[in-house]
Amino acid sequence: MKIKYVIIILIHFLVFFVNGQNRSVSGKVISEDLEPLAGVQIRNSDNELVGETDFDGQFNIIISEKNDSLLFFYAGMEFTDIKLKEDCENVEVIMMYYVIYDFISSKKIDRLRKKRYKKLNEKLLLATDKGIFKNKHSCYVRNFKPLQPDLDRIGK
Repeated sequence: MKIKYVIIILIHFLVFFVNGQNRSVSGKVISEDLEPLAGVQIRNSDNELVGETDFDGQFNIIISEKNDSLLFFYAGMEFTDIKLKEDCENVEVIMMYYVIYDFISSKKIDRLRKKRYKKLNEKLLLATDKGIFKNKHSCYVRNFKPLQPDLDRIGK
């Protein structure tokens, strides 16, 4: 009889331990024009699909604790790679349009992209003022990634 109780208690501890390794992340994805994006694919650092946004750009996903980065993919937009902070549960992302620049050097393309990238903080504040986003500060890190090396390789 005692063995049954010990086994039941061990199973409960294991269930709580396994559930403790996952976390829930929710949020919203919008474009540079502050319009919600429906159908944005959300992938983890292992490139596994973990969710998609709904019609209003909202999402709610469950990821493992060890995964601290998310990739957002949408047709016509540059992919967005973010690194989540420890206590990040509400992620609000602005995706940049994918723009084709004809007859411009790769250095100038990166300068124009970086100029648009720097304006994302202003757009985040504007989205918060309009009530689209809840937080004025993001709980993740997003770095600018230049395309110059890739474009130079393609050009050769």
